[in-house]
Amino acid sequence: MLRVKWANKRIKKVDVLAHNYVNGGRAFRIEIAHDQAVGKKRAIIKFLEDIPDDLIAETHAALGFLRASLDAVAWAVANRFGAPKYPKNVSFPVAVSQKAFEVGMQGKIRQIGDDWVAFVAMLKPYKGGNDLLYDLHDFNNADKHRTLTRVGQNSDVASFSAPIIGETSFNVAMFGFALGDGDMLVTVGEFDPDPIVKLQLGISFCEVGPEAIRGNPVVSTLKAFTGLCEGIIDATRSLFQYADNRPVRVPKWIT
Repeated sequence: MLRVKWANKRIKKVDVLAHNYVNGGRAFRIEIAHDQAVGKKRAIIKFLEDIPDDLIAETHAALGFLRASLDAVAWAVANRFGAPKYPKNVSFPVAVSQKAFEVGMQGKIRQIGDDWVAFVAMLKPYKGGNDLLYDLHDFNNADKHRTLTRVGQNSDVASFSAPIIGETSFNVAMFGFALGDGDMLVTVGEFDPDPIVKLQLGISFCEVGPEAIRGNPVVSTLKAFTGLCEGIIDATRSLFQYADNRPVRVPKWIT
């Protein structure tokens, strides 16, 4: 829980840094680009500043503490009755698939005890089983400068207006998808008035959960990771403070 506490301190910093970046007025501007070849003009987004390094660093520090809290859980359970035979193999298992978990990780977790094997199996710590747990593991191992992205927030602020528009098309990235430098937001005819675009920017993880194309907001996702780790820690305290033969029950938060 101490590691979770350290993570929460980092998450508070991430929240402040992300807010300052997207609301400081220096992150991006909207430009009008003319494409005379097709008779269109487009409102495009131009990023003026990259996501700050300290925002990325604090995010990964939080991820690291949360992922380490789960390894600490495994180590505590493994040492209930003395030092484990193979201490280097003690860690909280997370696999890329159910098959990889069932085939490749059983030896590492079985030395801790059959009750631990049953408990971990209920958590489904693999992609397609417990996606939130897998995402925590995956992002902690990711290249830190490729973890975060900028997205258009789906909010009342994201809008555009222009009088007497003959033809219009939108980029749905304005409303919850990742945005790249130079991306088109709105296209109108060459002789239509320039669209006035208002956009609320957000900082998100590049890929989270089954809808990988969508970016989940970094702060709310970190808080979800925190809740997951706290639940696993609490369940472990309840289940493993007694002898090995204590029946394993499924905590409510898992189901």
